[in-house]
Amino acid sequence: MQLNKNLFLMLLMSMMTALAIGCGDDSTEDTNPGTDNEEDSEELEIEGCEHMKEGPNVGVDAGADQAAAVDATAEHTRVDITLAAIEGGNGGFVTYEAEGEGDYVFFLDKDVPLTITDAQGTALEIEESGPVDLCTEVVIHHVVELPLGVVNIQIGPTTETTLSMVVEAGGEHDHEEGEDHDHEDEDHDHEEGEDHDHEEGEDHDHEEGEDHDGEEEGG
Repeated sequence: MQLNKNLFLMLLMSMMTALAIGCGDDSTEDTNPGTDNEEDSEELEIEGCEHMKEGPNVGVDAGADQAAAVDATAEHTRVDITLAAIEGGNGGFVTYEAEGEGDYVFFLDKDVPLTITDAQGTALEIEESGPVDLCTEVVIHHVVELPLGVVNIQIGPTTETTLSMVVEAGGEHDHEEGEDHDHEDEDHDHEEGEDHDHEEGEDHDHEEGEDHDGEEEGG
C-alpha cells in the first residue's frame, strides 16, 4: 500500500509541474502585435526625414491643369515642385506611379491642400495625416492606399510657390501577398513530396512483395 501511495504522489506532482510549465509559456507570449507596425512607421519617418534633409533631389514644374501634369515619381528622392499660377493662388498637377498596391506615405515640407485621384478620377482617401516627431523639415505627412499604376496629385490652391515632397512605400500589402505566395509554394512542394514518396514507397514494396512470393512459389 505504501508503495502505491508513493507512486500516486509522484505521478500527481509530475502532472502539476507540467501544468505549471504550460501556463508559464502562455504568459510569455507576445500580446502586442501592434509593435511591428509602430517600428515600420518609425522606419518610414526616418527615411522621409533623411531624404527631405539630404536628398538626393530632382526638380519639376507642376502643370497648370491635369492635361499638363508632369511625372513626379522618384524613389527615395526629394522632389522639389515649382507651383504654377492657378485659380485661387498657386498649385498645379503632378503624377506618381505606384509600383504595387498598398500604403504610401507622402512627406511634405509645407501643409498645403493635396488631392490624390486614381486613373478614373476617383478621389483616394487620406487614411492618416499629421506631423512627424523625428524632424522639423517634414511639416506634415499623409498616408494613402494607392492602386497599382499612375495616380494624379493636385496641389493647392495655396500662397506657397514651391513644395518639396518625398514618397515612401509602406509595402504592407505587398508583404502580405508575398507571404501568402511563399506559403502556397511551400504547401505545393510539401504535397508533391508526400505524394512522390508515397507512390514510390507503395510501388517499391508492392514489386518486392510480388517478386518474393513468385520466387517462393517457384522454389
